Amino acid sequence: MAAVEAQTRSQVTLSGMALATGVVSAIFRCEIPAASAVPLTECTGGLTPPRSRVKNKPMPPTFAELVASRQTWIADILKPWCLAATWKELFQAEQDWPDIAGQVDPQGTLWAWAWSRYPALVHDGLPGIEETHLLRVTTRDGSQFLGYPDNRESRHGKLRLLCETTTNSGRHELSEAISIDDIVTIERA
Repeated sequence: MAAVEAQTRSQVTLSGMALATGVVSAIFRCEIPAASAVPLTECTGGLTPPRSRVKNKPMPPTFAELVASRQTWIADILKPWCLAATWKELFQAEQDWPDIAGQVDPQGTLWAWAWSRYPALVHDGLPGIEETHLLRVTTRDGSQFLGYPDNRESRHGKLRLLCETTTNSGRHELSEAISIDDIVTIERA
């Protein structure tokens, strides 16, 4: 698949929702050259082509069914993808998040779903990273961090913890930014 560069980016419209081709091509493996109207039949990954191009496949006839279809896509494809994607893929998706997920905050959706691979770090029903529990974070290189997550400082897939400088000192400082890709485990301490 050829890389989609900024000057060749075009838009695909699906049922009134614009999708940026850079992320669409990465997630759905399709190439869309600029200034061309390419039917979605040339893409793979579950997108349905426009009604006029559908053969023997019923399109959702009502808005309610369209909404249900999008909710299913979010639950069955987008959230699982966020759980498994690398930091690089997540960061790339964040750039086009409004085009993929609509006008929602990527911190409350994309990154919340990605961080939910570590249950001790999130709480269902609350946006972002939960800050109330002392956590032990182990990284790939064997380093361990003990501290409280800082939701405001943890951005773009980089976790920051508020760690005590020395035991029982009462002084705290932020840890280095820890990439989601470098984390092996997160446990409540």
